Amino acid sequence: MHFTASDASTRPLPEKTTRRHAIRLAAGLPAALWLPACASTPRPADLVAGRAYFLPVDALEGLVRQRFPATHRVQGLLSLTLRHPRLTLRPAHNRIGTHIDLELTEHITGTRYPGALALDYGLHFDAAEAAIRMSDVRVEHVALDGVPPAYQAAFGQVAPRAAERLLDGLALYRLPAGQRALAQGLGLIVKGFHVTPQGLRVELGPAAAQ
Repeated sequence: MHFTASDASTRPLPEKTTRRHAIRLAAGLPAALWLPACASTPRPADLVAGRAYFLPVDALEGLVRQRFPATHRVQGLLSLTLRHPRLTLRPAHNRIGTHIDLELTEHITGTRYPGALALDYGLHFDAAEAAIRMSDVRVEHVALDGVPPAYQAAFGQVAPRAAERLLDGLALYRLPAGQRALAQGLGLIVKGFHVTPQGLRVELGPAAAQ
């Protein structure tokens, strides 16, 4: 049967009916609608009754990689550039570990010092921006190659602080308008994140009554 807009009644649906329709619609939607719309991102492993989705580790790493390279200037004298993040999941602490290649550049001489750092962080949902952000970023280790002995102590302090400032609060993903509208129609918001050995489970729940 072919249905056209002209066949529909112009009377508005009751609120409960509209909500039931939205829930049925969400249950039948492709799970990929809850994930970043990029060709390199796999679909989630499961979508549980519109209340949670699972982001595999390769998809999560793809999100993080999209935010790099990232550069932070330090007092106009130095620049810290971070590249090529590699993730390690830490379910026991509900956090994510990441190894990143870095390059510290002196602007006066133009000298560049390559190296690497290791850090870990949690995740936070910024409801105002509908964004998943890094939070509580902690640099665990920094290694720099070729730094003169006179500069090693200073650079060893500057690099971790600069990295934490650069990454803390960094938005990994912002929900597109369509996803935001769907979630709002269902009365759902992101309630939390659970790091598992296989990836990240994003928990959804009803928004608090206003």
